[in-house]
Amino acid sequence: MTEIDQVVKVSIKPESLREIEKFVDKLCDQLQINETYYGNILMGMTETFSLCLNSKKKTNLNISYKTDYQTVIIILQPVDNKVLAALKKNPELEDIEGDEMLKQSFLVNSLTEKIEILDNNELHLVFDISAMHDKISKVRQKKLDDYFEQTLTKSLRKKK
Repeated sequence: MTEIDQVVKVSIKPESLREIEKFVDKLCDQLQINETYYGNILMGMTETFSLCLNSKKKTNLNISYKTDYQTVIIILQPVDNKVLAALKKNPELEDIEGDEMLKQSFLVNSLTEKIEILDNNELHLVFDISAMHDKISKVRQKKLDDYFEQTLTKSLRKKK
């Protein structure tokens, strides 16, 4: 797996979201990642960052990546234990109602191949960037469609 020396230090505050977006833009440009994968990576990273914003730990976050050009592993460190616990749960859609952290965890888990948690509060988000299988793509699309349909339905109920 090729180590990339691009390490970005990001403050855990709302205005740093643009730095996350720039990191993903640069990564996808360097690896010539197409729009489908770009969307998965960007949304996965922004939801993970949003989880970090909700944690009590307001230090800096070091973000880097490594790749073998089949997968890309985005490495975040140090990540608050509360965030790691939320991501580890891997909740189902029906379990996330009313819990913002579980909702974000559901999205991150749905958009990644795997989430790895190492001992030193290091989080690895693993994305498959090889030719995405049609089946995987359809499963991810279904999960996102179900999520947005549930959100829209709740929103419409509240307006009545």
